Amino acid sequence: MTNYQPEGAELPLSGPPKKAGLSGKVVSAIVAIVLLGALGVGAFAIVPTLFTAKQEIPKLLANDTQFYASINPNLSALKGIQNIQDAYKSVTDQNSQSSKDLNQQASDTLGVNFTDDVQPWLGTEMAVAVSGIKGLSNNTAADASALSKNAHLVFLLATRDKTKSQAFLDKLRKKLSDAGPFTDETYQSVKLAARSRPAAVQSTPLNALATVGDYVVLASDVETIKGVADRAKDPKNTLA
Repeated sequence: MTNYQPEGAELPLSGPPKKAGLSGKVVSAIVAIVLLGALGVGAFAIVPTLFTAKQEIPKLLANDTQFYASINPNLSALKGIQNIQDAYKSVTDQNSQSSKDLNQQASDTLGVNFTDDVQPWLGTEMAVAVSGIKGLSNNTAADASALSKNAHLVFLLATRDKTKSQAFLDKLRKKLSDAGPFTDETYQSVKLAARSRPAAVQSTPLNALATVGDYVVLASDVETIKGVADRAKDPKNTLA
């Protein structure tokens, strides 16, 4: 797992924890999908990569990325995977209540089921990146509002089967449409579904969906996905 956070980008940690709104639940559900995918990855995913981790996502992200975290399962990272499994033993136990809860969370919030809708296509590289964070204070509520309005959030998930991953995107779009309809457009030969951020900023942080190359891309705004498409065609000024 790779984490990147530049100097001076620390987030304030003071103040009591807040109960997550719907936007927080959506992010948590996506993180649950990534966690389930990383910890439940099997030989079908690890063997083809052998001792090399796939590191293509940084080439798709802008060089002003403020936070970046990725999971790249491969045999060279086997010890790290085992450590994660030990740390989250209840999550990796397929019969545990925790694992069931994560799957249920994704189903309730996103309208998808990990086992049926994600696992059949999910590849071995997954990442989340954030940019556009500025003007944070120690006011947790104000910071949450500012992040919802201004931060550019993007999840990238490698796909092994674009037909199945498109079915996932279709189900996700249907569920997210409860907060506002999506429209279709094409940019740099990429077909994407997007909408303006809903007036209720806490409704959802995902407002643009697409497949760019071999990656499913879920973003807070259409410009973020268009940036990914631009760098896929011409990788300049990237995080890599």
